[in-house]
Amino acid sequence: MEILEGPRIRLHPFSHGDLDMYVGLYTDAGVMRHIGTPQLPEVARRAFAAVLRQVSLPVPPACYWRIAWRTGGLPDAGLIAMLLDADRQGAEIGLLLWPHSQDRGVAREAIAAVADRAFSAEAPLATLWTRHTEDNVLVDSLMRRLGFAPDGEIETGPERLLQPRWRTSREHWQRRTGGFAPPLGRC
Repeated sequence: MEILEGPRIRLHPFSHGDLDMYVGLYTDAGVMRHIGTPQLPEVARRAFAAVLRQVSLPVPPACYWRIAWRTGGLPDAGLIAMLLDADRQGAEIGLLLWPHSQDRGVAREAIAAVADRAFSAEAPLATLWTRHTEDNVLVDSLMRRLGFAPDGEIETGPERLLQPRWRTSREHWQRRTGGFAPPLGRC
């Protein structure tokens, strides 16, 4: 996996050095408020180890990136992941941002960089989708601006909660952006 870039950010593939950031994000109540219950640190550490095992596979089922600012001196913004569907024709995008990076356009840049890459691979994905808690109206606005469309609801967790789902297709994304990025590589 390679580095992806947006106008103000860089997406670096996950490495062992990202453990503290990963655990910090997944255990922070403010970060997790629209995603789910914060994890216990030991659960987040085990999940991070599983992520590293996944991305090291010859054909990984997911890609994870640390979101960093292109200008030096600023703390990392968060993480973004692309989890391939079982048929490898589509993928879910997930994003976690530190509070200091929220409402600054980071999510838009990161999702666009991942979508550009996902829809330009030699064996391109057909669709990308995302979901969020029902009370997160800011995501609705963001997804509309990015060209994703509402796609019903998806049942999640043991509580079987319904979450709004958003989707875009390869064809729609390419019409909107008018171009292609380099191939995605292994993901």
